[in-house]
Amino acid sequence: MRKNNILIVDDDPIIIKFVKANFIADGWLVTTASNGQEALRILNQNIPDIIVLDVLMPVMDGMETCIQVRKQSSIPIIMLSAKGSSFDKIQCLKLGADDYLTKPFDIDELTARVESVLRRAGNKNIPRNEDVKCLKCGDISLNLDNRQVTVNKREIKLTPIELALFQELIQNPDKVLDHRYLLSKVWGPEYIQDKAYLHVFISHLRKKIKQSNAKSEYILTIPGIGYMLKPPR
Repeated sequence: MRKNNILIVDDDPIIIKFVKANFIADGWLVTTASNGQEALRILNQNIPDIIVLDVLMPVMDGMETCIQVRKQSSIPIIMLSAKGSSFDKIQCLKLGADDYLTKPFDIDELTARVESVLRRAGNKNIPRNEDVKCLKCGDISLNLDNRQVTVNKREIKLTPIELALFQELIQNPDKVLDHRYLLSKVWGPEYIQDKAYLHVFISHLRKKIKQSNAKSEYILTIPGIGYMLKPPR
């Protein structure tokens, strides 16, 4: 299932680190900003699927940021605030926020709110059909019966580890898979700190795909987070 791109805006580095880590671990592409002005600069370059926005921040607070975002976009926004009154919630909703969550919050509740807002916005995840026998991404395919990988209908030979790694990627196209997840799934939980394994085998996969004249650079590096198999557009 495809996960989405989320922008987290908060001036508290502890909250940023905590929320970011949890969403990355769940396969999300995460961008962060420490104030509204920084968030608006990011939005001029990259449009996320949803914004989690703190109310009280220096430079430009969350309410003003929400106003500015709404002038140019209908991106779903969830506001975070230490103020828990109905008045504050209503004010944020009136400004264009889609939801409001009071600090301190439970990360599972925030995740549920984000997924709910996206569903309401029409960005529904499409469940994978368990009966599918062949996975495809552009001109690359993996036959799940015979474990054969082809590029431009030409078979490429992969070692068992390369195949296991590639299968994780092609089962999750357009989804950022973080280092710890891939290391745990392919090598085992005891290897989650050994990024060198992952770097080497990703390099192997890229080389083999490229040698088969693939039409696109499929495996993208998300610096400091992990990797993603990106279908050509």
